[in-house]
Amino acid sequence: MCGIFGFSLVRDLNASDIDIGLQQLNSLSHRGPDGQGHASFDEQGVFIGHCRLAIIDTSKRASQPMSRDRFTIAHNGEIYNFVELREILEKKGVKFTTDSDTEVLINAWRNNGVDCLKELDGMFSFALFDGEVTNLVTDPFGEKPLYLLQHDEGVYYASEPAALIKLFGLKFEPTEFDLAAFLTLGFIPAPETGFKNLQQVEPGSHIVITDGKITRTTRYWTPVEPVVPGGRPKPVSESQIDIINEALIESLKVRLRSDVPMSIFLSSGVDSTLIAAIAAKEFSTDIPAITVGFAETSVHDESASASAIAKYLGLNHEVIHGDRTGGADALDLLLSLYGCANDNVTAIPSFDMASAVRNSATVALSGMGGDELFYGYNKYQFFYEHNSILSSPRSLRAVARWFSKVSHRMTAADSLRRSRQWTYANYKNVGIWDLLESVSSLDKWGDEFFSGYEQSQYVAARHFDLTHVLPGSYIPAIERSSMRVALEVRTPFLNRNLLSAVDQLDPRSVVGFGQKSVARRILNRYVPDHLIPAVKRGFIYPLDQIIESQMISPQIPGIGNDLIIDSMDRRQQGKGRELFVRMLVLDRLMAAN
Repeated sequence: MCGIFGFSLVRDLNASDIDIGLQQLNSLSHRGPDGQGHASFDEQGVFIGHCRLAIIDTSKRASQPMSRDRFTIAHNGEIYNFVELREILEKKGVKFTTDSDTEVLINAWRNNGVDCLKELDGMFSFALFDGEVTNLVTDPFGEKPLYLLQHDEGVYYASEPAALIKLFGLKFEPTEFDLAAFLTLGFIPAPETGFKNLQQVEPGSHIVITDGKITRTTRYWTPVEPVVPGGRPKPVSESQIDIINEALIESLKVRLRSDVPMSIFLSSGVDSTLIAAIAAKEFSTDIPAITVGFAETSVHDESASASAIAKYLGLNHEVIHGDRTGGADALDLLLSLYGCANDNVTAIPSFDMASAVRNSATVALSGMGGDELFYGYNKYQFFYEHNSILSSPRSLRAVARWFSKVSHRMTAADSLRRSRQWTYANYKNVGIWDLLESVSSLDKWGDEFFSGYEQSQYVAARHFDLTHVLPGSYIPAIERSSMRVALEVRTPFLNRNLLSAVDQLDPRSVVGFGQKSVARRILNRYVPDHLIPAVKRGFIYPLDQIIESQMISPQIPGIGNDLIIDSMDRRQQGKGRELFVRMLVLDRLMAAN
């Protein structure tokens, strides 16, 4: 887990270029406090810089950038299955001089080129120069960020957007589509960022840069939507549960590899408890657990339940109270962490938690991704239960919406707006569509953006979460907050083999027999059912302090004053709270121009 900054120019490097590279690399030092290094290839116009957070083989011999023959790499992240890959390479005669996963990665590329990406289990973004071209690669789920900018002088890239925004003096100038996307979703889907020419590299991407220009961009992996078979759904069998359990155990096994201390982020929910339980029961680990509590706020405090779970598993447990960063300070922190438009305030308690953990650990395990894997969100249940009407033609949806409004079922009424492709966005913004309808280009953006979602709504929504929301909102909330204090967070649920095992099941069998029934059945093998809450509550930061700290209407070019005033009036009501936070984020970003 580290930070990288580099560029490939259309001309030779000079001393000023290298100075710029080192300055911007230093701005990422919070991601890698254990050392910095760079490699420059003057005639090829290539600079590669790296800030190191030492996790696997902490010795100086594993420092980066690392070179083997004509190949040089700067790697941010972890290759979890590096031990198994190393054994394969050694049988082919490859010699190693370190115990690091980065040396395994560079040798895998030397031997198999881009095909090695098929075998990697990890979270990573890396830049690899082979003497002729620079390869930029991101991991399948988008766990490790990478931003790039095509400039007249060449292509620049960095682990965080702030380095590129500062270097080029970029202004936040979102298009109408960017504004429509952010106000609807709470983030701007990759590759767009709202900053001109600045792109976020999409998950599972391979980009080739030749002589300072992007010459090829491909997606080497994207999740496949599972197919809903015919006939009646059946409960998942015990043998099928065994397969998924084993895949999860294998995923966690390789994510426990570390040469530095570890911790576990523990709530009282199914996902983090399952990770903690398998770590304790299958591997007899004594990794301490930590929980954020929200005393005297509107958010449910899970610390007591989490303590009971930790006690049962025999884990040392610490509770920190998430009241350290609030009000205007919380909004400032949010903008500082992301650097781009993102309304996910989970980053704030995550930062508090990471700061506490970092005193005793460098790596933490998280349950992130479990809801996407096991169809755990409430919306999946809603979409499944109402799938027939949600999947109906627009004319029938209009009739059903009228009946829903008459019977005061507003969630159903708002979910039936427009065509079926809009269902996800409709559900996310229940109660505020009368405000969003005035957003310029909203219909044009949404009709284009959601056009490919033709599957059953619970399957389409889960696919949208995996491909857009997870890498665009949820992962950045954890990644940016933890890496601000140089804490590496690992997510055992984000594993291609595990996802494939779940997707072999009939989706109706996963979602239709109780919320997160598959995960709960696995968890019941380790933890008594009475310790696990029956209702999903989620990990939510209290918005009250942020909202109450803003008494002046935001000023946002491109958004009508009536919408801003109305959002101000509704800032304490339901989804109006989230919309108002989005307004505040836009206001701050534009004020910085």
